[in-house]
Amino acid sequence: MLAEMGIRVWLPPPRSPADAPAPAFAPALVPSPAPARAAVSAPVAGRPAQPGAATPRAAAAVQRGWQLGPAQPLYPQADKGADGPTWLIALDSTTPDEPGGGEDGALLHKMLAAMGLKDHGGVHVATVRRAGTGSELAQLLQTLRPAVVLALGPSAASCVLGSTEPLQSLRQRAHRLADGTPALVSYAPAYLLRRPEAKRAAWQDLQRAMALAGQQGAP
Repeated sequence: MLAEMGIRVWLPPPRSPADAPAPAFAPALVPSPAPARAAVSAPVAGRPAQPGAATPRAAAAVQRGWQLGPAQPLYPQADKGADGPTWLIALDSTTPDEPGGGEDGALLHKMLAAMGLKDHGGVHVATVRRAGTGSELAQLLQTLRPAVVLALGPSAASCVLGSTEPLQSLRQRAHRLADGTPALVSYAPAYLLRRPEAKRAAWQDLQRAMALAGQQGAP
């Protein structure tokens, strides 16, 4: 009506999907088949659709000399004697001194809750730092003896696997570390905040990690 009266009406431009707030990590709203038991060192069956370029920095991480920081329990107040496997999460974090902080830390908690690991005393996180300021992976594995190492982000994957392959390639298969510990790779929470359409593929990665942890904990 104002336009008809000759009064120019200004409206803000429509928000693009990329500007929309990222939805919560809610796998229950993203139906997917039950995960197949992943075979270590073999391609994972049912390759998920690619959500888009992940802008991997694995090669650059090796060149710049990234290293994992000291592992710390994510839920220090939790019962450390609770049943369940020990997890080591190598993490690309925007707050490396506080891996559970910030928006990406909040999303990490939601991801772990979806995995049934929220407030689980066996979850340890080591964030990526400059070389010379962290810990050797072999020391972390010997101390924690995790059932699975989950590397979230390209720099974390580079630190764990010593590989320069793109993140998308590393995601497609399970890996075996030098001491025999299985490892899987997925997206960092900070990336999922920027690209929420990748959450479906990330949930499939987490399901494979849970399947591997179950295999390791089986008698």
